[in-house]
Amino acid sequence: MDRAQLSEILTDMISLYTTDERKHVFYQSPASYQMTYPSIIYSFQDYHKVYADNGTYMMKRKYQIMLISRDPDIELREELVKLPLCDMDRTYTADNLYHYIYTIYC
Repeated sequence: MDRAQLSEILTDMISLYTTDERKHVFYQSPASYQMTYPSIIYSFQDYHKVYADNGTYMMKRKYQIMLISRDPDIELREELVKLPLCDMDRTYTADNLYHYIYTIYC
């Protein structure tokens, strides 16, 4: 899965929880955009490599996904963790918004 496919999957998932036509999925962090919630921000983190026979056997891109919501019980948090090779890392609250951080390998 490449970045465009990941973006499409995330957009399809969040569209079930939003009613407006505004953008809710962002690659990297938007600098001056007034976000509406829930929103997803995802970014490239690293490569995960598996070595064999003195070389790289397999390589996957590692992305961080951040779901930001005003609702502490948003069902999307469970839907994200169901994605293949996706794990929840941590959660925190800031400015009365709930942040759910995931790692996914594509």
